[in-house]
Amino acid sequence: MLLYPIKRMNINKLILHQGLRAVKQVKCKSLEEVEQWVSQQGLPVIVKPVDSAGSEAVTLCLSLAQVKTAFEAILGKVNNLGILNTVCFS
Repeated sequence: MLLYPIKRMNINKLILHQGLRAVKQVKCKSLEEVEQWVSQQGLPVIVKPVDSAGSEAVTLCLSLAQVKTAFEAILGKVNNLGILNTVCFS
């Protein structure tokens, strides 16, 4: 029985802890953090809410302009689960 919610980022950390390959991820709460991470990791990236369900607001971004648009569409919005969004990249 699980006594805590399963979140995508927690699953990724568990995979890495087991020595397996996993997608790089970071939580960003500002556009500056997003731009810095993208400049280090490169494109393409997936922008998605950290706490959401299914494919809600999951966006494949091929340019920094698309990253900015996706980030701004998510940050500060209440998702379908009623949770205020932060952003996760992978």
